[in-house]
Amino acid sequence: MMESYLLGYGLMIVLCGVESILLDMTHTFDNTSICWPNGQAKFQLKILAKGLQPGGFWYQGDDITSGIHVGTHMDAPCHFYKDRWCIDEIPIGRLVNRPVVMIDIRQKAAQSPDVNVTLDDLKRFETKYGKIPSGAVVVQCSGWSDKYPDVAAVFGNNREDTSDFHFPAFSVAAADFLIEQRGIVGVAVDTPSVDYGQADIYPVHVLLCNHNLYLLENVKDTCLLPPIGATLTSLPSKIKGSSGAATRVFASWTFSVSRAGRVHYRFKFVVVLLTLITTYLP
Repeated sequence: MMESYLLGYGLMIVLCGVESILLDMTHTFDNTSICWPNGQAKFQLKILAKGLQPGGFWYQGDDITSGIHVGTHMDAPCHFYKDRWCIDEIPIGRLVNRPVVMIDIRQKAAQSPDVNVTLDDLKRFETKYGKIPSGAVVVQCSGWSDKYPDVAAVFGNNREDTSDFHFPAFSVAAADFLIEQRGIVGVAVDTPSVDYGQADIYPVHVLLCNHNLYLLENVKDTCLLPPIGATLTSLPSKIKGSSGAATRVFASWTFSVSRAGRVHYRFKFVVVLLTLITTYLP
């Protein structure tokens, strides 16, 4: 029950000085969901029935129409390389509770949209935070999540001209380093593609997919992640033979609360406790 959860949460902070965060990194799917302009169907929910039925019970039933690479989604390796895993073949151990690192490129992305996570960015990150762990997912933070779902702002134009798109992604050199030197399992971007806007032969897609990595695109709130210390779970629909799927992405982490912070939380906990007592006790 909610009151039990609140009591447990408060006790954890007060007694242990630890706070736990759960971050939903998925854009809600609706008729504004962004899709790559290549003719695939846009997301549409059709409500078939909604209301009280003759038997007196409530019922709602729906259909959806959607392309695969729409909104927050995962590209399977078979999307850009023959005979690699499709979405149903990716081992679930590579999807759940993976260590995640966040590479912040907001400063340079604010100067120009045509930038990437580079090898130099990764080297600077490791100098400050330590080596990127094997089995990790590397997440790009460019600030593009705040532009979603404004198509013109996200793609850099509203003409559906892929040769004139402008948004950040990953460089080939960075992707190669992460594969060969760090053994990661996936990458994620808050933009529409892991290749930068004007890429025409999608070299980062090809490189990552060849090595059976998965790619997460249009991920929400990547810049709210800590640089290190979080885990990421990505749950795509298990569609046989598909090159991708809509995906629920979320991260979790804990952090220690200072002594002053614990005093603050103790006060809030007492207020919540008194509220629960007066609300639920006879």
